[in-house]
Amino acid sequence: MTSPTVLNQSENEVYLDLQFNHASALELERETIHQGQTKLWHKVRQHRLTSSIFKDVCDRKADFEKLAERLLNKKNIQTAAMKFGIEHESAAAKLYSDITGNNVYLCGFVMNPSVPHLGSSPDRKVYDPNTVPMYGLLEIKCPDKDSFQDCPYLKKNNDNTYKLKHVHKYYYQIIGQLALTGMQWCDFLVKCREDYHKERIYMDEDKWVDIKSSLNKFYFEILLPEIVKQSSK
Repeated sequence: MTSPTVLNQSENEVYLDLQFNHASALELERETIHQGQTKLWHKVRQHRLTSSIFKDVCDRKADFEKLAERLLNKKNIQTAAMKFGIEHESAAAKLYSDITGNNVYLCGFVMNPSVPHLGSSPDRKVYDPNTVPMYGLLEIKCPDKDSFQDCPYLKKNNDNTYKLKHVHKYYYQIIGQLALTGMQWCDFLVKCREDYHKERIYMDEDKWVDIKSSLNKFYFEILLPEIVKQSSK
């Protein structure tokens, strides 16, 4: 795929509708802190690429139109794994606060005016007075497993510690969250029945340049024309 030089009139109208300023982005984030429970959260996700699918877009080598159709026509289906994770998220956030002493806050849908076609819903914002910068993010995963050692997205190091694989979609998700919020770090917590894994992941600007390039190409060349096509039906 090659980047377009200009948008046609219909594409430009759709894209203009996505644009916003910093103040309205902050207001939207406050109004959507309950995320999936609010109609506005579902509405603003439409016609945007969200961080949970950044990896899918970046890895795509063919059938881009099929991916676009899937993203635009997907239903809000909650799988058993998603339900389990949502039910245990609050307890995991409390555990994180207890073991770190950090304050955690709900977070709504976040967007950045420089890339209005992208968005993300971090699990929590964090205040850690013992680090610089003091504000960061928390991403929580609660898999239906006894131990985090059974999670395929964690790699065991030579010193028997574990870390999130940088090729996994969760890493792409976190880098996207950091880029859109302007934060520099995110604590990644995997809470299982018997134990937990916690690590701090820092912003990788070079990785984000690559991710954003792939997202932009897909959005402007494939997804945006498909949005216009479906809107005209």
